[in-house]
Amino acid sequence: MPPSVKRRLRSNPYLSRMSAKIGQSSSEDSLLGERAADAPATPATAGDVMSYPIRTASANSPLAAVAALMRDEDVGIVPIVDDEGGRLLGVITDRDIVVRVDAEAAPVDLVRASDVMTTTNLVTVRPRDDLHEVIDRMGQQGLHRMLVTDEGNRVVGIISVGDLARRTDLPERIQDMLDQITRRQT
Repeated sequence: MPPSVKRRLRSNPYLSRMSAKIGQSSSEDSLLGERAADAPATPATAGDVMSYPIRTASANSPLAAVAALMRDEDVGIVPIVDDEGGRLLGVITDRDIVVRVDAEAAPVDLVRASDVMTTTNLVTVRPRDDLHEVIDRMGQQGLHRMLVTDEGNRVVGIISVGDLARRTDLPERIQDMLDQITRRQT
């Protein structure tokens, strides 16, 4: 296994928790299972391509803090989680901030994440979900980004179109997905 993949596995909190949960050793090879010598190197699951760790915010966070997080992390989406268990409650995108905040209705410093976040029709996948199915869902739902959650609905990563382009060798499949997204937007 290439060293870069081993580093990603060691630093992946989801895989570390899963290995402890199911009683596997913590060696990198056992976390993904042995790969046959003739098996393709193409990632097979959402967990193989997701970006992590991902920064989140509380529903009570000031919107200005969420916007600053987006700026500082150079991201267009921030998952909003509960304070007790870190479970996903909603998301705020850069577009949500632009479209939903009426600067004339209330002072911006009084707006909270809960006032702006999207809470309905959240689409997530699990780390072990088949990558081809994830790509299909992103296209069908018109999503540029897909949150990855564990069984407790805690955010463990995110998959963006950029992640797919950088970490897979599926240019035709990704192009089909982008075509679907574009058709949905027009």
